[in-house]
Amino acid sequence: QSEEARAEAILLMRVQDQLISPRYGGPIIGALRDFITGAYLLTKDGTTLNPQEFANLALIGGYDGTFPEPAIKNKNGQFYTGKQL
Repeated sequence: QSEEARAEAILLMRVQDQLISPRYGGPIIGALRDFITGAYLLTKDGTTLNPQEFANLALIGGYDGTFPEPAIKNKNGQFYTGKQL
């Protein structure tokens, strides 16, 4: 593939730019709502993460400090709450 073809393919694959409102001509899909929904689901009561899940999400977010102690310790193992993330 040429650089031009690659750039065109990337542009065409951006779904949020392809679905536009007929009324305003603006994008229908926005990342803002996805972030808000994700933050809500992550921090709602009852959300638990095992240490591997917690580390993966923290490192993807760019965190490079030390991790806190898991808030939940029981016979099934140690778990973090979504609010700790």
